Amino acid sequence: MNRLLKPLSFALALLLALALFPTPARAASGFAVDSNGYTTPSDTADHTLQISFYLTYDGKRVSPSDLPEGISGVTVHVQSPSGSVIDGGGTQSQVLSGNGLFDFIFTTKPDASNNSYSMPFLVTYNLNGVYTTTLINAPYTITHGVDTGSSGGNTGDTGEIYDPFQPQEDIDKSKLQTKYDLTLVQKPVARDQLDGTVDLRLYLAYQGNQDLNDAPISYIRVEPVIPEDTKNFPFDLDSSSYVKDFADLIDVRDEDGEIVETYFDFPFRVKKDAVNGTYAIQFKVYHLFANTNLQETAPAETDITTYVQIRYGKE
Repeated sequence: MNRLLKPLSFALALLLALALFPTPARAASGFAVDSNGYTTPSDTADHTLQISFYLTYDGKRVSPSDLPEGISGVTVHVQSPSGSVIDGGGTQSQVLSGNGLFDFIFTTKPDASNNSYSMPFLVTYNLNGVYTTTLINAPYTITHGVDTGSSGGNTGDTGEIYDPFQPQEDIDKSKLQTKYDLTLVQKPVARDQLDGTVDLRLYLAYQGNQDLNDAPISYIRVEPVIPEDTKNFPFDLDSSSYVKDFADLIDVRDEDGEIVETYFDFPFRVKKDAVNGTYAIQFKVYHLFANTNLQETAPAETDITTYVQIRYGKE
């Protein structure tokens, strides 16, 4: 009898220990910024911001020599930084190399508000032959900008406020639209198809609203930036014009028929000699506020960068 009781007692004690001290849940898989040793960077007096970090996968720091099995081609892309804070460096990409350290340099705006921010990055990689993306964020602070909460000092604001009851002839209509009004909505990276085409969709939001039909805009024009030297441009230029305007805006509706988002569609054909990889595609977006027109006001110009991945090109 004692021989039977001893194993039973041990089993009961083990179950009690597991109940009192449960095994921690396994962290979600995927890439993330390694918080171990990461110091939140700040801008310098000359308005330079350096963000450096390592990546972890499943909580373990990675480098080219110790990537988990099945993962390759790890690249980090700057993903649409805040236009009111960052003035340069928004199109950078870096491949995982060396000891695994990623180091990005940005130029900040002198009139950016002193505050804490988060820089979005897109990690692209192959996972067992499947193209995969993960959005990560790295915190940073602005300390050499302007203090928006203080009543004194030069905040960089002109002090002019738009008053809808102000006589129209007294309004400076050039100030009714800014390059910060329109932003890129985060979507999965566009990819080429087996037939050699890419359906590049540009989703834009006006001050957070993804339905541009409701935006107070009288004019919008969207066009890709075609480099003078098209050697490294991945698409054939088989159209006389790639310019889009309000007439080309496509609505996405829910089951009730309500518009939930809008986008501009740019179909491209991939060059036959295009090399596999991820390419940054830049766009220019021009817009005017409501009740203004091109005859009297220059449109605001916004730079937008999105990405496309070529999978069926040349190795």
